Order: sequence, then C-alpha cells, then structure tokens
Amino acid sequence: MSLSDRMTGRWGELYSDLLPELLPAMEAPPQHHPCPHPGHLSRHGDAFRLFRDWNESGGGVCNTCGARPNGVLMLEWLLGLDRDTVVAIIRDWVDRVEPVTARMRWRTPAIEQAPQENDLKLASWLSQLWSQAARMGDPGAEIARSYLRYRGIPDWLIMRTGNLRGVPSLSTGRGSQEAYPALLGRYQGSDGHPIAVHRIWCTAEGKAPISVPKKTTPHRSDHAMRGGAIRLFEPYRGTLGVAEGIETALGASLVSNMPVWSCLSCGLLSYFVPPEGVHHLHVWGDADRAG
Repeated sequence: MSLSDRMTGRWGELYSDLLPELLPAMEAPPQHHPCPHPGHLSRHGDAFRLFRDWNESGGGVCNTCGARPNGVLMLEWLLGLDRDTVVAIIRDWVDRVEPVTARMRWRTPAIEQAPQENDLKLASWLSQLWSQAARMGDPGAEIARSYLRYRGIPDWLIMRTGNLRGVPSLSTGRGSQEAYPALLGRYQGSDGHPIAVHRIWCTAEGKAPISVPKKTTPHRSDHAMRGGAIRLFEPYRGTLGVAEGIETALGASLVSNMPVWSCLSCGLLSYFVPPEGVHHLHVWGDADRAG
C-alpha cells in the first residue's frame, strides 16, 4: 500500500500531532481562517481554508500563498522542509501511530462513537499525563528547566510560571519505543477549562533530536482550541500579553515584566479571547521563526 493510501482519512490525526496551527481550520472546514504560515504577515485576514476532502487529501488553500492540494505539500509549506524530509516524517508517523479516527472530531459519522465516551477517555488520559508530570521546581523537571535556561529564561521566572510541568522521560508517540525528557504546557480554553497538553521533547541543550519535537495532544470535542492559551501568569491590573510559543511568551515576560500567555501558533493567536477583567492586551511577535 502506498504512503498516500495509508494516509487517506488520517490527515486530521497527523495535523493534530504535528501542526496545531491548523486546528481552527480543522474544526470548521471549509470556512476561511487566518493563514497559518509564519511568513504571511496579514494574519488578521481570513485567507486560508482546508478543502472539503482535507482529511482524505490533506489539502488546503490560502488566497494569498496559493493552494497545497495534498498533505505532503502542506507540510513542506508550513514546516519549511524539503519533500524527502517531509515524506520521511509522514512515513515515520504512520508506521508508529495506530489509527484513532473514532476519537477525532472530523471522523466519519458512520464509525463515530458517543462523543461523551471519547471525551471521558481523552480527559482521563490528559489528566494522567499532567498529574504524573513534575512541577517546575521538582527534580523530575530538571531537564525541562535546563531547556528553558538554554533558551534564556532564568530560574526565578520559571518558578513563577503556572501550567508548566516537566517529565524526565516521555514517549515520542503512540507505539514508539523512543522517549526523551519533555516540557509540558497545559492548554486551557477560553472558559479556563483544561482541554489539551502541549509537549516539547527536549534536552538540556535544546530540542530533542527527533523530526517533530513539539506536538499538541488531541483536545476534547466539547471545547474548542480557538480562544484559549497556556496561561503562564495571572493578568496584572487588567494587562495581559499573548504570544505564539511558550519560549516566546516567557521571553516577552522577562523583558517587559508583563504576564504573557502562549497561544501555541499564529492561527490560534488570532482567535484569542481575553478573560474577563483584561482591558489592555499586548501581542508579542516571534523573532525566532525556527521555534
């Protein structure tokens, strides 16, 4: 069976793992959404949409950047990688990950399980993942702290954060025998309810040597990713900042003495909903496009 045949009907799973910036578009295809590409400066515009058959083909189009009719071209475009590297990433993923389409929001209705049952299973798994992780001041989070220190974040700021934890060893995927330390960020919806966990596999000197070291877990179907964030600090006197990645948000907090939350991607950032009581919202850009 060809790689294309193996991926038919599974692009939603792969995008959920590797491209969280596509989640808003996956939740409401084929509506238009802000372009997820970091090089598209007009992120406030509704230029991007996924095709109606996107879960079969992986395809979508940006009115400004052009069409990517299949998932390989989509990953090349958004990850900035060559075709051979992207094909290797997809093949590695599909070899490791068992189909879980019954759990995804974009699954075929004929094979759909009761959403409540799926959400309960997912919520239980997310709760276990989070509860077994170490708080940032504990020994189990040492590598995660070292990773952030390597990114220029001092210990005093790391210790003040909320919704970050570390694990000394975490599998890099379902069915994978490969594991590395990881930094975890708990993602909360616009109502403050925890709905997903962002994982950064890391070493003391940077990201782990794997093809995709950053992945967001699937999220509960009764809560949308749009509007949410990783709430790193409490808003202060009605002021809050938002940024894309965790590292960018922490760096912005460091230089500004402002509480900054991470929305994970430019696509999700464009949908952010400030919590009640926030009157001044600052948006921080990411000068480090390499992540």
